[in-house]
Amino acid sequence: MTGAAPIPARDFYFSRHGQTDWNLQRRAQGTADIALNEAGLGEAKDAANRLKGAGLIERIVSSPLRRPMETAAIVGDALKLPVRTDRRV
Repeated sequence: MTGAAPIPARDFYFSRHGQTDWNLQRRAQGTADIALNEAGLGEAKDAANRLKGAGLIERIVSSPLRRPMETAAIVGDALKLPVRTDRRV
């Protein structure tokens, strides 16, 4: 790849969704569309607060399932960014 432009270095942040009742029960969720519980909502808010100080974040991408979307929406609201969905993630 002679002459190819270098790929710019970028930070990448990955976050798992907040807690659900099924997490507490040690049940596999897979593609079941389970909502966050109160603890999970708090975890999402904590993640949003931490990411506010992380520097420039340009994009938020989430699975379309409810638990990751709820988590991403809370982070997106805090960072004033829309959430893009991708069923592959």
